[in-house]
Amino acid sequence: MNLEKRFLLENRAALSIHETARALGVSEGLIRKFLPQLPSMRLGERVLIPVEPLKHWLAEQAKAQQNEAERVSQQILDALKAGSDEK
Repeated sequence: MNLEKRFLLENRAALSIHETARALGVSEGLIRKFLPQLPSMRLGERVLIPVEPLKHWLAEQAKAQQNEAERVSQQILDALKAGSDEK
């Protein structure tokens, strides 16, 4: 991770949409698309995304995706096993 991104995440309480997109390596459009799900707050016209809640949200999303992948993998294995037991 380059120094600028590390600075954005470690030394800031909150980031703008632009800064969040740069820190995560995604487009501003993608951040705006997920804004209803992201931890965020408005300060006048400005949208701010608090860094620590964002890190927590990202970890939760990663864990949920991992759990879903494991669940689907187990279903596939169970179906394969059931198919081989029928033979």
